[in-house]
Amino acid sequence: MKIDLAMLAGLSAANFAHPSDQAALARLAASPCIDELVGKLVDLQKREIERGLIASSINATPAITPRLHGIYRDVARALGFEEPYPPLYIEHSPVINACTTGADQPYVCATSTAVDTLSEDELRFVLGHELGHVLAGHVRYGTLTHLLVQIGRSAGFATGHAGQSAVDLTAIPLLMSWSRRAEYTADRGGLLACQDTDAAFRALMKMGGYPAQFERCIDASVFLEQLEEFDHGTVPILLDPLFSLGKQSHVMPPRIVERAAELKRWIDDGSYDELLAADEPTRRTMRPSAETDPQYADLIDTATRVLQQWSAAEFRIPTPEAARLVRQMFTAKAPMHDTPLERLLRVEIGVVPTGAGTLAYHLSLQLARGGQPVRIQLDLPYPSDHACAPASIRRELDQSSDGSATCILHSARRAFASLRRPRSREKSLRT
Repeated sequence: MKIDLAMLAGLSAANFAHPSDQAALARLAASPCIDELVGKLVDLQKREIERGLIASSINATPAITPRLHGIYRDVARALGFEEPYPPLYIEHSPVINACTTGADQPYVCATSTAVDTLSEDELRFVLGHELGHVLAGHVRYGTLTHLLVQIGRSAGFATGHAGQSAVDLTAIPLLMSWSRRAEYTADRGGLLACQDTDAAFRALMKMGGYPAQFERCIDASVFLEQLEEFDHGTVPILLDPLFSLGKQSHVMPPRIVERAAELKRWIDDGSYDELLAADEPTRRTMRPSAETDPQYADLIDTATRVLQQWSAAEFRIPTPEAARLVRQMFTAKAPMHDTPLERLLRVEIGVVPTGAGTLAYHLSLQLARGGQPVRIQLDLPYPSDHACAPASIRRELDQSSDGSATCILHSARRAFASLRRPRSREKSLRT
């Protein structure tokens, strides 16, 4: 179905990159062993990648696949790409999937089953997802991760690859942790490309195994209930061991429900609609703090997730409304008067050392109950390694007399001052 896509002038990866992806990319860039692996594997294989695509796949040019190329061209233009676009190839495969590979030159490759099975709007999501990887600078790291998966399937890590020395195993957990998070960013790019939330979730459902014979009765709204069940109480950093390199090599395509849940969070908090409706100058001013301190942006995203879940339960409001309100509180610094969150008087992040090079994070809340201030503490599932802490947190820890750090995210001073202040009660909730 032909639709008029909004051209997102001024769009950059900074507009839609997932904070945890940006934080993981920063850790990758700071790891010397990653650069060494890229040099050994990706650069060595870049000609093989190109020759392999030419030898075994169909180049989806305007002359060979005019309709498909037209869809791809519209998606690329919507995301701000200029010609020449990354080459598009079609490979024969029984699964619904696509990938982006390459070294200096990115290549997008979709499976024949994806092209045959997905509707045009669903294809826009899948192709936009791959171009989202290109915009976000994922291609070389993604190619490295794919090559390591292939090594793991065949000869094993200890034997090295193509005559090179053995692969540094310390890089693998870092790459796999980033690989999961990179999909969140690319899914946001796919949604911006197709500009249809139902199509995005339908595409993910089909990639996840939705039976083709029941396609006509596919209902993305029911799928969203599964996403709520997954997302509630899920601790993102504890998912990393579940998606180790060995497990990843046997699961394709991976993590569909997890990815859909993350995409729904982005839609629920209003970020997608806001970015889609913005004009070019506004998009350029919307680029978040992840550009300067990705670790801090990731910490704030973790705090946002925890407070959204708590607020939905505490104030008995729909999760999407809680998501929008918490985002307004943290990013726009909007007052919460006349909203379900107006009883939240203060929100701050506390950081306490727990051992050699490890930290514990918590969210400290002050709210009004029955005219009295009550203090509540929520655990934040953020990486405990001191090296993962935002630079501002590390500086405050170094300068603190008691070894702790505090970051104030929201304060309603006038409302708090009007309350009586007896000894506050404490309640601990674990997420």
